Amino acid sequence: MPAFETFVEINSSTKTVWGLISNPQEISTWNPMVKSVDGKIGIGNTIVLKGDSGELRAVVKEIQTERKIVWGGNSPMPGVKFLRTQTIETLEANLVKYSNREELTGFLAVLLFPFVRNSLSSTYEKINAAIKTKAEGKI
Repeated sequence: MPAFETFVEINSSTKTVWGLISNPQEISTWNPMVKSVDGKIGIGNTIVLKGDSGELRAVVKEIQTERKIVWGGNSPMPGVKFLRTQTIETLEANLVKYSNREELTGFLAVLLFPFVRNSLSSTYEKINAAIKTKAEGKI
């Protein structure tokens, strides 16, 4: 199954970064791809992320408070499903590693991945830079 991961070290607390990724009202304040989020982050809940390129519906699959959120659904690419894992790892006091991992499945995932890998990686690097800026401003 095609997958990629990006990460960034953030000079902030685990609690601050967790608040940014687990609170729907906060997500659109830092994520450049998201204009609004509908729904509540909770296992089994559906959230709807709205951005310039349309809507993305996802079901929350797993939550480990202040450590990890896993959510997934149908990708905007036909025949492709995604599973996104956002992880926070405490490295030391006020220093965390924030990771984004995306796994793609479905009958077209293997065929389409080589064509979208660079675009997706670039998008995730922008997201990482944005959460770093926001979190470091909240210390």
